[in-house]
Amino acid sequence: MNVCLESKIVQCFSIIHCNRYFKPHENIYRNNLTRYRSFAKINLFLDITGVSGSLHTLNMVMQSVSLYDELTFEPLLENRVEIVCDDAVLKNNNIMEKAYHETQRIFPQIRHGFRVKLKKNIPMGAGLAGGRGNAAATVHYLLKDHNIKPKQQALRQLLLSIGSVVSFC
Repeated sequence: MNVCLESKIVQCFSIIHCNRYFKPHENIYRNNLTRYRSFAKINLFLDITGVSGSLHTLNMVMQSVSLYDELTFEPLLENRVEIVCDDAVLKNNNIMEKAYHETQRIFPQIRHGFRVKLKKNIPMGAGLAGGRGNAAATVHYLLKDHNIKPKQQALRQLLLSIGSVVSFC
């Protein structure tokens, strides 16, 4: 069975709670930190169906796997993104920053940035969509932190504007 990537929006990250007795919303405000696991994805099936502009159109089946990056978000008063990570390459030109700016463009009520501590477990460049999953977690954090509940179509368009695989995450 072929599944068109653009028609499937699946939540593939989960909130980690410091204390299992807290509800997610209470945990966010109690510690002022929100933690996510952003799971790696693999392609089970990939079919190039054509070309649209400079991009290929694809049918694919993806599956999340147990390997994940860990992200800890903390709100900042300033309108900026600060990425804390051992890998210097990830601090510059990171897709999480693109996710922040795209989300803020579509939802201008987002008025502050965040600091994110990224523990990278998914190998970069391995085709496991680690960065895309981190971008999806960033969007989820921003919407949750600002109590924004977009319609499904608006969310889909936002995720696709960040990257095609982000809508799977």
